[in-house]
Amino acid sequence: MFADMSYIVYLLHPTVLLWMNDHLGRDRILYDVIGTTFLLLASVAIWQYYDRPINRIRSRWVNSRKKPVESPVDLSLEPARRGDRCSIS
Repeated sequence: MFADMSYIVYLLHPTVLLWMNDHLGRDRILYDVIGTTFLLLASVAIWQYYDRPINRIRSRWVNSRKKPVESPVDLSLEPARRGDRCSIS
Protein backbone atom coordinates (compact mmCIF):
# COMPACT_ATOMS: atom_id res chain seq x y z
CA MET A 1 0.00 0.00 0.00
CA PHE A 2 2.67 2.55 0.98
CA ALA A 3 4.82 1.71 -2.02
CA ASP A 4 1.84 2.31 -4.31
CA MET A 5 0.98 5.56 -2.53
CA SER A 6 4.51 6.96 -2.73
CA TYR A 7 4.07 7.85 -6.40
CA ILE A 8 0.74 9.54 -5.68
CA VAL A 9 2.37 11.59 -2.89
CA TYR A 10 5.17 12.47 -5.30
CA LEU A 11 2.65 13.75 -7.85
CA LEU A 12 0.43 15.63 -5.38
CA HIS A 13 2.92 17.30 -3.06
CA PRO A 14 3.91 20.25 -5.32
CA THR A 15 0.26 21.16 -5.83
CA VAL A 16 -0.48 21.02 -2.11
CA LEU A 17 2.61 23.07 -1.26
CA LEU A 18 1.83 25.74 -3.86
CA TRP A 19 -1.80 26.00 -2.77
CA MET A 20 -0.82 26.29 0.89
CA ASN A 21 1.73 29.03 0.18
CA ASP A 22 -0.75 31.01 -1.92
CA HIS A 23 -3.78 30.68 0.34
CA LEU A 24 -2.67 30.00 3.88
CA GLY A 25 0.53 31.92 4.41
CA ARG A 26 3.58 30.59 6.19
CA ASP A 27 2.62 29.54 9.71
CA ARG A 28 4.86 26.50 9.32
CA ILE A 29 3.89 24.02 12.01
CA LEU A 30 0.11 24.30 11.75
CA TYR A 31 0.06 24.32 7.95
CA ASP A 32 2.62 21.55 7.66
CA VAL A 33 0.38 19.34 9.78
CA ILE A 34 -2.72 20.32 7.76
CA GLY A 35 -0.91 19.86 4.44
CA THR A 36 0.58 16.50 5.40
CA THR A 37 -2.78 15.24 6.65
CA PHE A 38 -4.55 16.40 3.49
CA LEU A 39 -1.83 14.91 1.30
CA LEU A 40 -2.03 11.51 3.00
CA LEU A 41 -5.84 11.43 2.96
CA ALA A 42 -5.95 12.41 -0.71
CA SER A 43 -3.31 9.77 -1.53
CA VAL A 44 -5.25 7.04 0.26
CA ALA A 45 -8.48 8.05 -1.51
CA ILE A 46 -6.83 8.08 -4.95
CA TRP A 47 -5.15 4.75 -4.28
CA GLN A 48 -8.33 3.13 -2.93
CA TYR A 49 -10.85 4.40 -5.46
CA TYR A 50 -8.75 4.89 -8.61
CA ASP A 51 -5.48 2.90 -8.66
CA ARG A 52 -6.64 -0.36 -7.06
CA PRO A 53 -9.70 -0.86 -9.29
CA ILE A 54 -7.64 -0.13 -12.41
CA ASN A 55 -4.90 -2.53 -11.27
CA ARG A 56 -7.48 -5.28 -10.65
CA ILE A 57 -8.97 -4.81 -14.13
CA ARG A 58 -5.49 -4.78 -15.70
CA SER A 59 -4.46 -7.90 -13.79
CA ARG A 60 -7.57 -9.81 -14.90
CA TRP A 61 -6.99 -8.75 -18.50
CA VAL A 62 -3.32 -9.82 -18.44
CA ASN A 63 -4.18 -13.18 -16.84
CA SER A 64 -6.86 -13.84 -19.46
CA ARG A 65 -4.31 -13.26 -22.24
CA LYS A 66 -1.66 -15.62 -20.91
CA LYS A 67 -1.07 -18.71 -23.01
CA PRO A 68 0.15 -21.98 -21.54
CA VAL A 69 3.85 -22.47 -22.16
CA GLU A 70 5.20 -25.84 -23.22
CA SER A 71 8.35 -26.82 -21.42
CA PRO A 72 11.33 -27.36 -23.74
CA VAL A 73 12.82 -29.72 -21.15
CA ASP A 74 11.64 -33.31 -20.68
CA LEU A 75 10.45 -33.36 -17.08
CA SER A 76 9.65 -37.07 -16.94
CA LEU A 77 11.13 -39.02 -14.07
CA GLU A 78 12.42 -41.92 -16.14
CA PRO A 79 16.02 -42.76 -15.30
CA ALA A 80 18.56 -42.22 -18.03
CA ARG A 81 19.77 -45.40 -19.74
CA ARG A 82 23.38 -46.13 -20.47
CA GLY A 83 24.15 -45.00 -23.97
CA ASP A 84 21.55 -42.22 -24.00
CA ARG A 85 23.03 -38.99 -25.17
CA CYS A 86 22.54 -35.91 -23.08
CA SER A 87 22.00 -32.86 -25.21
CA ILE A 88 21.98 -29.44 -23.72
CA SER A 89 20.70 -26.74 -25.99
